[in-house]
Amino acid sequence: MPKRRNHDPQKIVGALLMTIIIIFVASCEKNAFDFSRFNGVDSPSEWGVPLADATYSIESIVNRLGNNSILVVGEDNILTMVYNAEFDEIVKASSFFDFDDIHEEDDVVITQGRGTRHRDNTELSYTVTMEMSNPYFRLLSGVMESGDLHMVITHGFDGGGTLTVSSSEIFMPDGTPFSHVVDLAQNQNDIRLNLAGYVVRPHDDNEVDITADFSTSAEVDLSEERVVHYNYTGSSLALREADLVQISRIAVPYEKDMSVHIQNGSFGGDVIVYDPIINISVKNSFDKDGNCHLATTTFSGGGNPDAALLPSPVDIQIPNSPDVFQASEMSTITSIHFYTNYTNLHVDGEVTVEPTAETIHIDRNSSISVRIATKIPLKINMNDISFRDTIQMNAIELPSADRIKDMTLQILFENDLPIDLETQIYFCNDDYVIVDSAFKNPHILQGAYSNVPVFCEPIYIHKTDFDEISRLINCDNLLLYVKLYTHGKVDVDVRRYLRTKVSAKWSLYL
Repeated sequence: MPKRRNHDPQKIVGALLMTIIIIFVASCEKNAFDFSRFNGVDSPSEWGVPLADATYSIESIVNRLGNNSILVVGEDNILTMVYNAEFDEIVKASSFFDFDDIHEEDDVVITQGRGTRHRDNTELSYTVTMEMSNPYFRLLSGVMESGDLHMVITHGFDGGGTLTVSSSEIFMPDGTPFSHVVDLAQNQNDIRLNLAGYVVRPHDDNEVDITADFSTSAEVDLSEERVVHYNYTGSSLALREADLVQISRIAVPYEKDMSVHIQNGSFGGDVIVYDPIINISVKNSFDKDGNCHLATTTFSGGGNPDAALLPSPVDIQIPNSPDVFQASEMSTITSIHFYTNYTNLHVDGEVTVEPTAETIHIDRNSSISVRIATKIPLKINMNDISFRDTIQMNAIELPSADRIKDMTLQILFENDLPIDLETQIYFCNDDYVIVDSAFKNPHILQGAYSNVPVFCEPIYIHKTDFDEISRLINCDNLLLYVKLYTHGKVDVDVRRYLRTKVSAKWSLYL
């Protein structure tokens, strides 16, 4: 049995991404040449001892790449490279529904002009403001997700009294205006309120006024100055949902770099790929339309010129679609020059929502998300693409070299791929030093351009020289070197295949 060769799956993905060499991508895949079919020296065959009889299609190669997330097979059976970039919640309501903490601390000085002296009570009032400022929206009405108010009131009225905290712009969950009464029995009073579930209806500048009314029934001499000190803190202020009017433009950029993983030491050259497609899917629960501006979608790296899928930026309307992604597909250019050693795909743009006079209703989970899929069907034109791969061999148990009178290898190919192949096979020792070649000149395999498999005439490699035979039977490796050519654009249909059969026979000295 031969040794099986293990390869880095990232390199396999890179190899396939070029389409590449679709046939010989198989030899770079783990166990692609299935030498498990070796039958041994005594097995019958049509000609000599069968060393290998393998048929492999592009589809079978792709199916073996269980973790591959780049190659997909389309409905038309065309192998396609797909790079997905997801931008989850580029625009999100929670960015506008959370507010900074508020802290105010001040003294209310009570003089004869600030308080009213009655026979049975004294009253005073002051107002603090809870700012719900936002540069993008005017808040009409909102339900609080959370909000903690903490007030510390210090007063100098020995007789105590009551403090009523109220607001005409805050409503309790049952719809009644907000009002909270506290008994000021002590000189310092600590008041904590939780506004979760309350409704706020700010005035025009997104502010909510909270009034504190102080009342004492004790006789108070207001000929002297009196001071009430308040320390007011609002924290965790956030909305759950809101009715609002957008007053200014929202513009949120997005950007992503993706590793292309096309580099592979087995390949060289470049190809032209045709009909690339960009698919933009958007989900919008923002209760109004937006716009997705796609500025750049460019392959780069490896010291090669950039390959842009967009000749100029494009704009895609983002309809209101709260539950599902809606897709828009565009063919931006007819072809790009695609190099094997690109390393990066860069995507960037901007999502915008323009202001309107309309009232919109959103909750804190409302957002705009974008998915961008760059699809490159492998409809290609290849010229002088090179591929090489080393296969470790230990196929059968051969007689000793001094008993072999002559040895012949037979190689058969059946090519169903619309690609011309210029092939050469080298024999290598265990140090990977080339000791011989199968052909004096590269062997040409014609492509199946008429959709009919092309059979090559049997290739015979006959050796009679003892030294040559000795070197060959002690070789552990084959080096496969291939150049690929197409005549114009071809489609990489996963149903196409290459079949190869290798056999050997020899005669012995008695």
